[in-house]
Amino acid sequence: MLKGIVAFGLTRRAIIVLGLLVFIGGGFIAFTKLNIEAYPNPAPVILEITAQAPGLSAEEMERYYTIPMEVGLYPTPGVANIRSTSFYGLSFVRVTFQWGIDYYFAYTQAALSLQQRVSLPNGVSPTIQQSSKLGRDLSQTLQHLEAGHNRHADIAQYEVWPVSQDRDQALLTAVSDADFEPPIDQLFGN
Repeated sequence: MLKGIVAFGLTRRAIIVLGLLVFIGGGFIAFTKLNIEAYPNPAPVILEITAQAPGLSAEEMERYYTIPMEVGLYPTPGVANIRSTSFYGLSFVRVTFQWGIDYYFAYTQAALSLQQRVSLPNGVSPTIQQSSKLGRDLSQTLQHLEAGHNRHADIAQYEVWPVSQDRDQALLTAVSDADFEPPIDQLFGN
């Protein structure tokens, strides 16, 4: 059997070379479409939504805030599951989306669902926090550092804060103003 395969390969070189070129071309196409991140995010999109109403018990928060938010978020496209917890004065809803859903799409759809389907008492508006974008925040921080922003701040003291709920931006905030400027490769432990 092996002798037949070797004989076929040696006698029909054009077919073997063509097969090799197709294999290399397929590999190149797959490589160009491969999503390579320095810090890949091994979780689907997760949005955490909170609403605060000081002075209400956990049971009242559940009844007046948590349940309406859950019901309003269920028809959102791409939602895999919704989990919630109610505390004294705080309603916490965690929405997990299906794999492959774009972060911005999920964020926009959840915001639209909250705006159009949820009416909370006392004029309280729910707030969406981002919880599954660590890799993107870190890469934005490193891009700011490489671009030379805030050169005279201690790199170990950088923090990423959300600037706005409407636009997903990151503000690079320097906590201290030490005269310290390590090379970028020190961030990676080299």
